[in-house]
Amino acid sequence: MKPFILWMITGLAATGTSQACPLIYAPVCADPPGKGPAEIFSNSCVAESEGYIPRPEGAMIQFDIVGEEFWVYTTSASAISDAKGLLTNGGTLVPMMTLADGASCSGSWTFHAVPDSLTFESLTIELCDGRPSYVEANKAEWLSTVKSFCPWAAKVVGVYDLP
Repeated sequence: MKPFILWMITGLAATGTSQACPLIYAPVCADPPGKGPAEIFSNSCVAESEGYIPRPEGAMIQFDIVGEEFWVYTTSASAISDAKGLLTNGGTLVPMMTLADGASCSGSWTFHAVPDSLTFESLTIELCDGRPSYVEANKAEWLSTVKSFCPWAAKVVGVYDLP
C-alpha cells in the first residue's frame, strides 16, 4: 500500500461521532492520486490504531528539482519563512536537509528529509548536490556517507501550512 497524506475522509469519525477531529497525518506521506494540495490538508479523522499519528505544526514544501518533484515536511519556522519568500520573490538560496531512510512525501522516493533539518543556504558543498533520482539510485552510500541533500537546482513551487 502506498503511504499518503491523509486527505478528506467522509463519514463517521473514528471516535464514532460526526464531530471534526484534529488533523491527523500518516507517518510518511505522499500525494493521494487525483488530489491537489488544497484537498490534501483538509480536516480529517481516522483511528491512530490504523497507523496514523498526529503531526506537529509545520508545513509541506514542494520542490521542483530539474523536473523531479520532492516534498519536504518541515517543522522549522525559519525554513518555512524562507520557502515562502522564495516562492513569492524568487531567489537563489539552496535547500539543505538531512536525509533518512523511509518513503518521501511524494511517494516517489524511498528516503525523506528529517523534519527539523531543512535550511536554506547561500552556499553549499557540491557533494550534497543532486537530483532525487540520483540519491535513490545511490541511497545506501548517500545515507551512510553524504547524509545531507542540497539540490542546487531546486525551486520552491509550493508551501502549504499545516494547522
